[in-house]
This record gives sequence, structure tokens and C-alpha cells, in this order.
Amino acid sequence: MNKYQAKAVEIMKAESIKRAATLRLIGVGVVPGIKASELNVGDVVLHSFGERSKVSEIVSSTEKMMTIKLESLKTGEMMDRTLNKNKLVARVSK
Repeated sequence: MNKYQAKAVEIMKAESIKRAATLRLIGVGVVPGIKASELNVGDVVLHSFGERSKVSEIVSSTEKMMTIKLESLKTGEMMDRTLNKNKLVARVSK
């Protein structure tokens, strides 16, 4: 591998690391994300089209999956959501 190829590989690795911490939401665009395992009760999660939900309870958690109870800030509706702990979610800044 010559020095130009090595530089190209280095740039691609840096770009993939940068993209790994973001997700694209419909109607919102690219936003920073965190792993679902980092969510806590009281956090506000951003969804597509700008909808927001508050984490009201962590119902269950296994080694790889977790179920959370979300409360819509628009309608007040409660819903359960099961997520892989490595899934990226958009948390609204505190």
C-alpha cells in the first residue's frame, strides 16, 4: 500500500467514525445519536418529523435488548418500545 492509499484509508476510517454517532431523521435531518443503553428515565427522545417523547420508565433490560415506556409530549400517549441496546437514538440535549 502506497502513502496515498494509506491516507485514503485513514480518511475513510475517520469519516465512518464521524457518521457512526449520527442518524438521519425524516423531516429533521442529521442529528447526533447515543446508544439506547445510555438512556435514563426523564430523557427526551427525538423522533422523525420532530416528535418528542419522554422516557418515563425502563421496563426491562437484558444483555442485548431493553424495553422502555415512552410518553408522547404532544399527545400524552404512553407506548412501549423494545430496542437493541446498540441502536442509535436521538436524545434532546439537556
